[in-house]
Amino acid sequence: MADLDEPADDAEVDAEVEATFDSATLDPSQQIYGLLWLLRKRSAMMPAAKPASIASLKFLICADGYGGPDADPPEREKDKDRLKSRDGKSKGKGKDKKGGQSGGGRNIPGVGKTEILPGSGKGTWWRNVGTDGVDVIVREQFHLTSDEVSRVPPGQYVLQAGPLEVFVSGPATGLQRLPVQPQGWVTVDATSVGGPLYLEKVTSPRWKVVFSSGSMKGDIVVRQRVSLDSAEVAVLTCGTHVEQAGPLELTEDGIIRMPINFAEGVGREPLSSSSPKTRTGWVTCDATAQGGPKFFEPVSPQEADAHQRNPAAQSSSAIPQDAEDDEGGTGPVAMNPSSWESNRIWKVSNLDDRRGDQLPIVKRPEPFAPGTGRIPPEDLMVRLLHNGDVVEQIGHSKKVRGYMVMPVKIEQDEGWVVRRVVDKNREHAGVWFHEMVNGEVRDRRKSRRDRDD
Repeated sequence: MADLDEPADDAEVDAEVEATFDSATLDPSQQIYGLLWLLRKRSAMMPAAKPASIASLKFLICADGYGGPDADPPEREKDKDRLKSRDGKSKGKGKDKKGGQSGGGRNIPGVGKTEILPGSGKGTWWRNVGTDGVDVIVREQFHLTSDEVSRVPPGQYVLQAGPLEVFVSGPATGLQRLPVQPQGWVTVDATSVGGPLYLEKVTSPRWKVVFSSGSMKGDIVVRQRVSLDSAEVAVLTCGTHVEQAGPLELTEDGIIRMPINFAEGVGREPLSSSSPKTRTGWVTCDATAQGGPKFFEPVSPQEADAHQRNPAAQSSSAIPQDAEDDEGGTGPVAMNPSSWESNRIWKVSNLDDRRGDQLPIVKRPEPFAPGTGRIPPEDLMVRLLHNGDVVEQIGHSKKVRGYMVMPVKIEQDEGWVVRRVVDKNREHAGVWFHEMVNGEVRDRRKSRRDRDD
């Protein structure tokens, strides 16, 4: 028969442990943990699978008074809107003297109360600045226990969808949460509770093309809409910088599509299109889910600033370091107007208007001949020429990769433009300028100067 006094011995052992309700208590040797440390440990364990014994049960977490993650999100949002309309807007409450929203937020039992950070409206871009290569998790609802929606890899961006909330009391004081487009919530800053800084504001979410197809026609197709079947808008080349124009979209087959804005004069226009010219469109950002490559990578703020201050210095994919000069030698080339004493005027001709040919002026002596499909990157472009445009030659021509290129000036713009083909065996042979003398086209048969300069 069991000894009836044994339970009493256990009770005496339990009585030796003094209960404490200090949230900051931590003594692992005695297995004593305050509420703050328990919450931190639980957060690190999430998402945690339910034990098999309760796998069929659903939990209802009423942290904010509207239901937890298992409640229907649209209905909960409707309830919130009705309460705001009844208690806030209709009575004129919830505004400070300057017209800004004060208070608000929510109360999370055991965690703390939040308030809306003044001046934190939607439309701001944020960048994952984590130094340990950790993705920022986007969760369906405000709660850290809600379902994961997506992730933001290091260096990539999210677009703010509403006011930022910051905990102003409780163990999570200082922690910031933010709603993002198209859905979900992210943690902006957890440094106050021993975590990292996840996100920082950026003025412009910049990306650059990192994929090179090896084709003379370009590397990245820009389409009118998110669909891969929509009309072609332009073709970009490796090294081109673009600006993200909205949230990334994930297609059914796992391909990531991105809306972009890009500068005027960047990219080849479609050969035939009834739609007006546009500087916006959609591109494939990442196709690794289907075994394809990454086409774009985010640009750091430092690189973006350097690119804007000195665009020419940032281009490396389409600028030759050495080019062949008129005498057949090689070496760095540049415009040298001081050694140029001629006054030669040229008129653009022989461009195929039906095909939409244009003649680009660029910042370095690089041939971008019509019909070859080669498109100068954004940071190399000066302007485009059309049939009938008149330019002034301001320096000696150079022979580069089988083409004669010359430095020119038109209005206030200066740069290099391809004048004619030197290698007659090239598939795309042609002459795209005629020299003008006294307003008339010069007869090239009377002079050999065009071959020398």
